[in-house]
Amino acid sequence: MRAFGKAILYVAIAILVVVATYRLFYPKYFFNYRMTVEVEVDGEVRQASNVFGVYWEKTPTFLSVGTHQRRAFGQALLVDLEEHGCILIPVNTNTNVPGESTSVIPFLVFLADEPPAYRGPPHTADRVRKTMRSRGRVKLREDILPQFIWLPDKNDYASARVLSAEEFSKAIGSAVQLRGVWIEITKDSVTYGLEKKLPWLNEMYPPATTHVMRLPGAPAFYWVPYALWREKSDL
Repeated sequence: MRAFGKAILYVAIAILVVVATYRLFYPKYFFNYRMTVEVEVDGEVRQASNVFGVYWEKTPTFLSVGTHQRRAFGQALLVDLEEHGCILIPVNTNTNVPGESTSVIPFLVFLADEPPAYRGPPHTADRVRKTMRSRGRVKLREDILPQFIWLPDKNDYASARVLSAEEFSKAIGSAVQLRGVWIEITKDSVTYGLEKKLPWLNEMYPPATTHVMRLPGAPAFYWVPYALWREKSDL
């Protein structure tokens, strides 16, 4: 019995060593950042803020190519435009239309001073750690803005359209324009509660059903899985 107990202990130690060694060479990181959006509507500034989480993990090299996984989690940021509907910043973007993903924006911003070869989504853990150590609030440049989804009718997800910042005035109204988007690394908790503002949100989940909700008259855009909601446990 004592020998069996020792064997179990040795196996447990061996497993811990393997796991620790794997994590040493293939680390995993989580961090949060706050995004703040300001939209001017009829001379009045509407502001909304959300905290998104970002997950990054180094994965084993395949065919001599280093790989990694990078995803955002949380819920979409909603800017209420009242009679003009609302603007959403999705967690997971539709790749058929313009706009940066919330999982890549902090790297584009906080690694902007890196040599060109190291800008953008990082392939090494040291770049991720540099991003996580960044401090201060930074306004996004026009070329790295997030994806904007406009809902003319916030009670109807089928009314969704993707707009660039330049299209706000033309599509939503002449007195509607983007004032800016800012981000900052934070220790605040990821923002949830969007289902209270969009009652139909629960209809779109579980996420596996989301991709089938294609929108009439808008073949270039559809609700991708995890567009508006991704739990950390879904990673």
